[in-house]
Amino acid sequence: MGDQNNNSGTGALTPLSDETIRRCLLGAALPNEQASFEERLLVDDDFEKRVRLVEFELADDYSFERLGAVDRELFANNFLVTEDRDRKVAVSKALRRSLSTAADRSPVTSPTSPASKLWPRLKSPALFFSNYPVARMAIAGFALLLLGVFIWLVWKSPRVQPPELVKRQATPSPGREYAHPPSSQTPPTPTTTPITPVGILVLQFGGQTEEQQIQFATAPSETDIVRFELVLVSHQIATYQAELLSAAGDRIAGIADVKPVVENEHAKVVWDVPAQHLKPGDYQIELRRVVEGQTQAAGRYSFRVK
Repeated sequence: MGDQNNNSGTGALTPLSDETIRRCLLGAALPNEQASFEERLLVDDDFEKRVRLVEFELADDYSFERLGAVDRELFANNFLVTEDRDRKVAVSKALRRSLSTAADRSPVTSPTSPASKLWPRLKSPALFFSNYPVARMAIAGFALLLLGVFIWLVWKSPRVQPPELVKRQATPSPGREYAHPPSSQTPPTPTTTPITPVGILVLQFGGQTEEQQIQFATAPSETDIVRFELVLVSHQIATYQAELLSAAGDRIAGIADVKPVVENEHAKVVWDVPAQHLKPGDYQIELRRVVEGQTQAAGRYSFRVK
């Protein structure tokens, strides 16, 4: 694939070719390439559109078996980690089956019938297209229609499905004080004890896993939580979505419609996660922001549970 460098809105950021983007999506890029890739996703909307187009191309290459054995394994292990990418591959496979079925259908004709004389022309695309320009334009229009339907289906499909949301319990406000005892017919105001986390972990974007660790003194109970504070690179007026993933990319928990907290001119997203979800091992949190209905990557945070 040719280089398509785009420096719009990126300042002094290193330009990345489409081939480098493919390696980053497959998990085969160098560390400095991966870091530059993730940084551009945060600040460059045009670059995010390029990444989505490369994702389409990768899904097509995989479905039409144009990837080598090594790339197919990387694709299965590192690319197919979100429902959005699974949908792209499913649409590509459906398109391939449709084209294969149309190509395999051959008319049953007698050797002397007019159709038997026309069929060799149909089997020879170059001859057919040179003699039938109207058919050539019709097939080209049909191909464009299929491409438009494919892009529309992917664009309309939801990007993040946030089941099993975990919301932080807010500290209750103090109850109203009365000069006289309230009537016995008035039910008492329920009180809620705020949850105290068993651990607080402040995560920096791009921080090293070895420097962001947590260890439980005792085995956590069902009511214990760990509070994550995800420090934002830049603060925008938006809501955020987050997913907790294992080192293998398995989804553990998710949260949506979270507003950032601003303290000392620094913005962060605060998320309370049940401590029982966190077994010893490495984890990642993928953060996305939603601006005017559009979802954008906002950072990936790594940490370790010992």
